Amino acid sequence: FVIEFEPSHPLFGYLKEVNYQENRPEPAKVGDFQFLQIKDALWQNEHEYRLIKVRRDLDEGKRSDGKHLRFLPLPSEAVKAVFFGCQMLPEVRTQMVRDLGARKIQKFVMQPHTSKYTVLEVPFDEWKPPAPDFDALIRQDLTMRPPL
Repeated sequence: FVIEFEPSHPLFGYLKEVNYQENRPEPAKVGDFQFLQIKDALWQNEHEYRLIKVRRDLDEGKRSDGKHLRFLPLPSEAVKAVFFGCQMLPEVRTQMVRDLGARKIQKFVMQPHTSKYTVLEVPFDEWKPPAPDFDALIRQDLTMRPPL
């Protein structure tokens, strides 16, 4: 799945553009976090941004496996849309839709185009699950036939 964020949300005022360079970064002094904005030039086609916060400014919480971590809450207003992959397991998609609940977040299912090498984003409320795989039906039919 892919999440599309609402760029005007205040949370994203903290975004820092990544700088791409050939040499490994070194912090200039204690407390200098600019090196966190540097990545190898090999990745420059990503045009990445990073949200960098000081650890003490993060909330503390416990993950479902019991591990204690620090995190930055993601308000639902900061999420514009969720795109479910075309090969996503139906039960995972169903659980995610349930978890999103009545939040005002657009939901789309990615669907393979019928004649082009691309995918289409179909609004979740308009999407219909595909019919069973035709090739699988043919294979099943062939295995159920008695030998000649």
